[in-house]
Amino acid sequence: MIAKFANGDSIEADFLVGADGIHSRVRAQFINDGDPIYRGYTVWRGISPTFPPAIPPATAVELHGRGKRFGIGPVGLGRTGWWATVNDDHSTDALSQLFAGWYRSVRELIEATPQSSILKTGAFDRLPVRNWGNGRMTLLGDAIHPTTPNLGQGGCLAMEDAMILARCFEKYGPNEESLRRYERCRYKRTTAHSRYSRYYGNVGQWENVWARGVRRSVLALMPEALAQRLMQIVFDYDATTDYTE
Repeated sequence: MIAKFANGDSIEADFLVGADGIHSRVRAQFINDGDPIYRGYTVWRGISPTFPPAIPPATAVELHGRGKRFGIGPVGLGRTGWWATVNDDHSTDALSQLFAGWYRSVRELIEATPQSSILKTGAFDRLPVRNWGNGRMTLLGDAIHPTTPNLGQGGCLAMEDAMILARCFEKYGPNEESLRRYERCRYKRTTAHSRYSRYYGNVGQWENVWARGVRRSVLALMPEALAQRLMQIVFDYDATTDYTE
């Protein structure tokens, strides 16, 4: 296969793996199923050089409001990763204004993060498709199964894809069947992640006072064992040992 690039360069290879993100040009050429789906809210992401003293070390928290959320978690070296979501009818306002009346640590993190480093995007994903490739071409990561960022698993899923694809090549050889086996192996897990993330985001962005009351009650009454079990479904996975058919 020959891949041609915008700068005029080209490269010939035995396989083409499209890993070019949610707006994948490879996907557009081979699947051509339209644009990603906007889910109605905006997401900000940032890394603060400090960790809020009011939050216990090695602790991640998520705060919910009326059509808004704010997540906080350590990312190492004394830094704090955070993210915020706001429904699209308010997303054009300044972030510091949107969370002006919130928990003090939220405001501190926003103020401590250089504005130029804060990433602002819409929340997008796609409905799952079974056709990931054709011949000696396949897709990987957000190019084939983009997910809203609610579970923080987009990059993780892409790395899992790469591991399973490599294992398929190792087990079955460099051929088209290896690509198809990789695709079949990854479909169920990536589809479930995308769906769970979408549902979680929908619930998290509720604005209705009664709906938010139900959400608060359910989260408060959920047994810890059940919460851990739900988390294990997402996070307790090892791509180095998963089956490859």
